[in-house]
Amino acid sequence: MIRYFLSWLAVLAALAGFGLWLARATAPEGFEVAVTSASAFTIFSPHLREIRAGGVSAEVRADEVEYREETDLVEAQRIDGLLYHDDGRRTEIRAVRGRYDVISEEAFLDGGLELTSDQGYSLTTTGAVYRHAAAEVFAPGPFRAWGEKVEIEGAGLRYALEAQQISVARDVDAHLAGFPL
Repeated sequence: MIRYFLSWLAVLAALAGFGLWLARATAPEGFEVAVTSASAFTIFSPHLREIRAGGVSAEVRADEVEYREETDLVEAQRIDGLLYHDDGRRTEIRAVRGRYDVISEEAFLDGGLELTSDQGYSLTTTGAVYRHAAAEVFAPGPFRAWGEKVEIEGAGLRYALEAQQISVARDVDAHLAGFPL
C-alpha cells in the first residue's frame, strides 16, 4: 500500500510538467483556442500526452486550460489525468481545478482531488500542492487513503520526493487488516 501511495503523490509532480509545457508552448493544431489578448490564450478540451522512450507515460485532459503571460499562471478546470508507471500499473487523477505557477514551479490542485490505482487503492483530499524547489507534495487539509487491507485518515499529509518519506501532521487514524495489535 505504501509503495502505491508514494507513487500517487508523485503523480502530482507529473501534472506540474503539464503546466510548464503549456506555459512554454504555442497552441497545438486542431485545438479550439481563444486568444483573449496578446499575452493570454485559452484551450478548450485539450488532451495532452507525454511520450517517453517506453511509450506514453501520462495523459491529461481538462475542460479548459488558460495561460496568462502577465502572471505566468496556467489554470485548468476539471482535470482528468492518467499516469502509466514503468511496471505497467496505472493511476487515475481527478481534480476540480488546477493551477501551475511558472515562476515558482508550484502546482496546486484543489476543489477535491481523487487518485485511484488499478491495484485497488484510492486517495481523496481537498487539494494538494507540489513544490519543485522543496521536492515535496503537501496536502494541508483532510485526506483518506484506502485499499484492500488498509485505511488511513488524517490531515496535513506531506511527501518528500527525494527521501520518499510520508508524514501526517494531525488527526491520524489507521486501520490495518490482518495485523494483530
